Amino acid sequence: MKWFRVIFRHVDRRAVLGALFCVAISLGVYFAVLTGVERQIDSRLMHDLDRIERSITNRLESYSDLLYHTRAAIYSGGEPSAEFFRNMLDHAEISQRHRGLRSIGYVQIFKREDKARVTRDLKKIYPHARLWPSSNAPIFASLMVHEPMDSSTRQFLGINALSYQDRIPLIEKAFATGRPVMIGPIKNPLSWNSRVYHIILSLTPNVVDPVVLKPGMKWLQVTFRIQDFFHEAFGMPSLRLEKADWTLFSAPRSSGSEQRVYTRFNLPQNVRLADRKVTRRFRIFDHDFRIQFEPTRNYLTTVERYFPPLAGVSTFIIALSVFASLQLGRRRLAAETQRKESLEADQELINLQAKNLELLSRFSRSVAEELNEESLLAHFLSIIREADIDFGYLYVSSSSAHSSLRLHSWAGVGNISLIPDQITHNFLKQVMCNRLMLTKEQQIMGPSLNRLLGPFHKAEDWIVAVIPSRQRTDQFLFVAGNHKTKFTKLQKELLDNTISHLGLGIDKIVLIETAQTSSRSKSAFLANMSHEIRTPLNALMGFSEMLAGKQIPESRRLSIANSIRKNSEYLTRLIDDVLDLSKIEAGKLQIHHRRVRLSALLDEINSIVEMRANEKDLRFEIIPTGQLPSHIFVDDVRLKQILLNIIGNAIKFTNNGSVTMAVSCQRQNENSGDLIFYVEDTGVGISEEAQLHLFKPFSQGDETTTRKFGGSGLGLALSSRLATELGGSLRLIRSIKDVGTVFEIVIPTGDLRGCQWSDKLDLKPHPTVELNLRHDINLDGARVLLVEDSEDNQEIFSFFLRTAGAEVTVVSNGIDAIKEGATGKYDLILMDIQIPGVDGKEATRQLRAQGCMTTIVALTAHAMREEKESCLQAGCDGQITKPISEKAFIEMVAMYLGQQRKILPGPNVPHEIQEGTVN
Repeated sequence: MKWFRVIFRHVDRRAVLGALFCVAISLGVYFAVLTGVERQIDSRLMHDLDRIERSITNRLESYSDLLYHTRAAIYSGGEPSAEFFRNMLDHAEISQRHRGLRSIGYVQIFKREDKARVTRDLKKIYPHARLWPSSNAPIFASLMVHEPMDSSTRQFLGINALSYQDRIPLIEKAFATGRPVMIGPIKNPLSWNSRVYHIILSLTPNVVDPVVLKPGMKWLQVTFRIQDFFHEAFGMPSLRLEKADWTLFSAPRSSGSEQRVYTRFNLPQNVRLADRKVTRRFRIFDHDFRIQFEPTRNYLTTVERYFPPLAGVSTFIIALSVFASLQLGRRRLAAETQRKESLEADQELINLQAKNLELLSRFSRSVAEELNEESLLAHFLSIIREADIDFGYLYVSSSSAHSSLRLHSWAGVGNISLIPDQITHNFLKQVMCNRLMLTKEQQIMGPSLNRLLGPFHKAEDWIVAVIPSRQRTDQFLFVAGNHKTKFTKLQKELLDNTISHLGLGIDKIVLIETAQTSSRSKSAFLANMSHEIRTPLNALMGFSEMLAGKQIPESRRLSIANSIRKNSEYLTRLIDDVLDLSKIEAGKLQIHHRRVRLSALLDEINSIVEMRANEKDLRFEIIPTGQLPSHIFVDDVRLKQILLNIIGNAIKFTNNGSVTMAVSCQRQNENSGDLIFYVEDTGVGISEEAQLHLFKPFSQGDETTTRKFGGSGLGLALSSRLATELGGSLRLIRSIKDVGTVFEIVIPTGDLRGCQWSDKLDLKPHPTVELNLRHDINLDGARVLLVEDSEDNQEIFSFFLRTAGAEVTVVSNGIDAIKEGATGKYDLILMDIQIPGVDGKEATRQLRAQGCMTTIVALTAHAMREEKESCLQAGCDGQITKPISEKAFIEMVAMYLGQQRKILPGPNVPHEIQEGTVN
């Protein structure tokens, strides 16, 4: 003090006060700057601590999501086998996305008496598998299967999870809660220098608390090695980049004792900033952890380390400019901080943009390459998860407007049981308001959105979007949201682009599936047509060769000829049915309505069907129900085709009993109504599976039915289309296996004015007779020119004509036909259309141009109406369609020659029998 007083007396007091003032200001600046730096350092420390905690938590939750997905797949029908887990790992690319994951498998509890059986099962997977460690406990819990299984992990098969008493309470807790439970850290029994964690999830539903472990209980578990887990989550340790050391402790609150789980660098104390150490506790899967974060000396930047003392010294030395220097320093500090934050923000924005572009590019590749809708949706949800969006789930609607939308899949959802399984279909109108995408800012929360968002209705931000699709009759609805933050502009753009791409991908998959279905239908059509055509052709070829033999009796030759005729008629009917179906598909089927007497139409059907029924000893009956009109206005040919198809099917598939057709008329008004036919049989019936495809072409009950009863499978499809063309319908009322079937045919009656009504039908009995194929038409003296290039057809038609008494001249090309026809010495010219040289139409035109007045009839295998009209326009007087029987051919020729037909007397046989295709 003495020396201080001496000095104070000899110095200027103002200078001392100025110096003290400068010191005070410099100290104030120093401590102010130091406080700011300390705050910045603390912020960085907390940010790094948040990053570590978030990385650990997200990685563990992804493992629990994997368990949930695996359990859902097993519940939906999967088998927890080695192949199941291997396929799941390959399909979901789990090994690539979770490189720290050691294995995934399931554990089953069994009795001690089952040890031998379980050991055998394990040896099927790995020959050296065994149950270990040995124990005399009454129950065991063995790891039954896990994947991936390599040389370092396959020895885990058979390890007894109940041999460690400290794990049993945690296993019981997993069964009691139904949620994932973490067990560890556990020393790897096969590797002394590594430790692992298990996350287990119960596979046994509805376990009552308190839990008692017993045989048959199962759980899933994922295993990850601690070292691999942290290297995957944070990369390989790099002190140059991280500049800090941190340690993770397992810190259960019950025991109070901590266990070190992982240390990043394990640095010595002399390089750490002990005064900067921060600690945080967090819990996941009811497991407590503590992170201890200690920065190194290199953690502080140059500014943080040297700026406070430099500012104080500069302020003290430059006393007069202390305030200016202080302001300048502060401005520089603020500018540097702002510039650093701006650069960090720009860099973060660039990184986010690059990440979004990479995600969008990857999803675009998936859209271009993926051919499975489920896989495409899985890619979409994985993109949502990687875009740092907290949750997202997808609903799929039915094509029906009155149905509900069911939950399809989800991502980033902790407890999916809180999400509604389905919601009403009408919410689209209530919620979406004609928008494809709805955000929280555009709609006030209402009851519909509350139900749709489930437990996330209080989320900070959410988006509801309809997946656009032009090809699907149903729709996808997507819900995404963030718990604590708003959606960024980049996230919204990514969502918008991925949703648009998803819609395009779904449309592409639907179009490809449609094309594949069309290709399969075409292949099925060709295969069935080949079978149905080749079968009668084989019979025709075989019987023809038999007729060429010399040892066949005359009676047998007649039987073979009848078989050839029946197979020829079947081929003709098959081709006619195919042509009718093609006409309907092309919209060119012509319907010709005319006034028809109902009793005559039913009598004709009765006469045809009775013969078929009598051949199988079946009873056939037509029963009128109520008042029926005397006449109807309908296309009787197509109506008979429908009825004969349905009744023919009933007879074919009925082995004993009866076939009944009930007829009634339901009047709509005084002048119109509907004829209703119920065809009931006591046959084999139709299975429920076959009923789903009943009216599709080439569809029958099953392969056994096809082999037993035959048929092309066109009849019901054609009959249904014809009924629709007539303005009516054909549907299956009921069918019971081995009991019988009932079909309903509804056909509009047309104009009923002037009809008489009666509740009776006058149907004549028709005895079973053999059809008389002979004819007695006299063509004596008729001169016929036959123009035909086929030698077989020349011989057949010439034989028919000469047998009837006509004189026949045969030519094989158009030029000879013009020369012979121009002579005028023929009564009739039969002109084949497809002949070499000049075709039949052109030959006819030239004959007409030369003044030929002879009747010319076209011979053609084309049955289309357009072909007939084309022949008539060329100058033909008519058309005969091939193939044709001898009797019908001679009758047609006699008609065109203008002669009277003479039919042999005989029983009352219908003049024309038109059989539908019977399937």
